[in-house]
Amino acid sequence: MDAIKVLAFALILFPVSSSAQDLDTFFPRPFGIAVNQVGYMDGSSLGDDGGPWRAGIRRDMDVRDYRPIADVGDAVGVRFMSLFALAEMDRLNVVATLPHATRDGLNYDNSPRISNKQLEIMNFVKSNAATIEMGVTGVGHEWWVDGVRTRSEWYDLDNNRPRDPEMLRRHMEVIKNILWQYGLAEDNGHRFPRSFSALGYHWNPAGPHSNGKLFGEYGVRFVSTKFYIIPELNPPASRDAGYDHNVLVMDREGYGNEWYEYASLPSTEIDTFGVDLIESHWANWLATDDHLQPALNQQWIDYMKMVQAHPQRYLAKNTDQLLSQWLYKKYAKVALTGAGSATIDNRAMPAKAYDTDMVGNLVLAIPLKEGERLEMAKLGEQSIASYLEEAGYAFLYLPPLERENYFVTWSVGTGSRHPGVFNTGTYSVYRSKQNGTSTSYDIQMHGTQTMRFVVPEGYEAAGATSGLTITNQWYDSGTSELHVSVAGHDIQGQIGTITIDKK
Repeated sequence: MDAIKVLAFALILFPVSSSAQDLDTFFPRPFGIAVNQVGYMDGSSLGDDGGPWRAGIRRDMDVRDYRPIADVGDAVGVRFMSLFALAEMDRLNVVATLPHATRDGLNYDNSPRISNKQLEIMNFVKSNAATIEMGVTGVGHEWWVDGVRTRSEWYDLDNNRPRDPEMLRRHMEVIKNILWQYGLAEDNGHRFPRSFSALGYHWNPAGPHSNGKLFGEYGVRFVSTKFYIIPELNPPASRDAGYDHNVLVMDREGYGNEWYEYASLPSTEIDTFGVDLIESHWANWLATDDHLQPALNQQWIDYMKMVQAHPQRYLAKNTDQLLSQWLYKKYAKVALTGAGSATIDNRAMPAKAYDTDMVGNLVLAIPLKEGERLEMAKLGEQSIASYLEEAGYAFLYLPPLERENYFVTWSVGTGSRHPGVFNTGTYSVYRSKQNGTSTSYDIQMHGTQTMRFVVPEGYEAAGATSGLTITNQWYDSGTSELHVSVAGHDIQGQIGTITIDKK
């Protein structure tokens, strides 16, 4: 065992008390919010008439109704999980092959809805992958038997029993086909959506059939549901999460903003939130008229900034970071050992978290006084590659941790800035590696974003791996930052490496 690990182990056994900072502030819980049931072209809800529960807005939907998600995300540096019901996006009427996906069953006909509006929407979603995560909630969101609606699409809540797994597989194939219609297919370099929402869920980690087993075969890695409605399946405890085969399934809750309410933010105090992913719905993000939308957007922006300034929460940049921090909070032991040091014991992290590639950034928050900045941050002897100074904190984005002990050190002051990536975007920086004058950064890029590298003048982005494209770069001598515009191909996040070197 090397000296750093010996020191880390000793400090775990005998931590030094520190009154400088509370542990829950230093190692905060993540905060994420999902936007449920986007994707419908009709806004009117037919829930009372045995049809689908749509947004509850008596008008057609178009590309303007997706812009608030992108605008708020761009302002606060968050990529919002946006969960699509895809039946009305179908341009080839493949939904008509499913007898239970809509009220019309095999007689379903989407042709009256087909227009350029769907193309405009999907092009907007693709070009705004930085702030809109395309997730899925289903085909028609419910299940119809001979025209009679039952709940729900992925599990029979009316009879407390699973749906036919082969029929559910046909639903997944139709989802895959609808995405293919818009160029969002594996053979075009796009992974299947990694996030799912399911009101009813077949929880069966030890059995041959479950929603998790089916979803995982298509590449899904995360599902949000409500555990209290499936007690017969012995799911994890309320407000908890667990693995069903290769999918992490997490309980979710709403906090006061009803699914049909225009312009409605969570009304419950954040201190009472028992989960890390809360639900909102499409109508909550929309004003009653276009001229009122900027003011509503600002309300959402102010709300997110309030979360970022909360002493025990932080805004997760993306779903991967949200889930990773949740895993660390559950399994890692963090201890403050001084005014500028801490230990992390990550030996209890389950192997499943690594097998499913869900161990990413661990986020720590260092309080900053006015005028202070982060001067140094290290994990052992390695410089921490990415951070953000915002809302009175320096947020450190640590690399993915192995099942080991670690020692973290940092300093703040008014001196030189810590070198690395100053991450105001929604991409993830995992680690860096230096070789002479060259530094390579392993990242996951969502859409097209500008990365800010804190480096001396005279450096440039010298290259990127396949799937990542450097579209522009310039140096800001006022902030000592190299700005690099990077485009990622995969709508679900392009994993690769960016290299910075002397010119």
